[in-house]
Amino acid sequence: MVRWTWSIAKTKVVINVAISPQFSIWLYAILGFAGLMLSLHLAFRIGQIYMASLYLLSFGLLFFYTVSLKKLPLAGNLLVAFFCLGVAALVWLAEAPGWWELKTKAPQSALALQSIFNWYFSFAFFSTFFREIVKDLEDKEGDAAEACRTYPIVAGEKVAKWLATAIAVLLIGLLLWQYLSQASGFNQGFYLGAMIGVVLPLAYSIQLLQKAQQASDYHRISFLAKMVMLAGILLLFFVNNVK
Repeated sequence: MVRWTWSIAKTKVVINVAISPQFSIWLYAILGFAGLMLSLHLAFRIGQIYMASLYLLSFGLLFFYTVSLKKLPLAGNLLVAFFCLGVAALVWLAEAPGWWELKTKAPQSALALQSIFNWYFSFAFFSTFFREIVKDLEDKEGDAAEACRTYPIVAGEKVAKWLATAIAVLLIGLLLWQYLSQASGFNQGFYLGAMIGVVLPLAYSIQLLQKAQQASDYHRISFLAKMVMLAGILLLFFVNNVK
């Protein structure tokens, strides 16, 4: 068991190592069908049947990403970032009728809730986009061997590093603007947590990016990006209660 686990972790390949291609196709189909049934159940449960179509759209786009988009410059990266934004957007769509009612009865509370959602829309998109570019930098040699045309391959490593840096700076800037504008819905605990869990790791990642040359360097930055994304989720515990 230890040897099998080490083999998977070392190669990061599951198909043809742990499972056969035929089994992976069946598993893909079964999980896809199970997801469809669950989405239909939830859509009927909340009385918003149209939301079931979002699952079909997502399933189709992810399949298209697998076979084509992930090999193209930025297209696959942007799709993954939009999907992460979509996780928060689904909650917003499901609760939109309640938000409009809250806006009528308690406009300040509705504004605070909207500020929280706006932050998580932005955070989910840009933090994921940042990690996607770093991941492509890390996998550049393997992607080139597979004839992929990811952004670091097409634009060059230096330009891709600057793009990742710009995304990180933008994310820090959005957080600073939110603090200076005194956006409702956030308290000092949130900003303290954001400084420790988001700003400092991103600032350190920017510094590491300028010196990164090998895949191991980018792997380290990718790990920091994951920690930033986790910190962003945990910051939900520090937003103001909206009543």
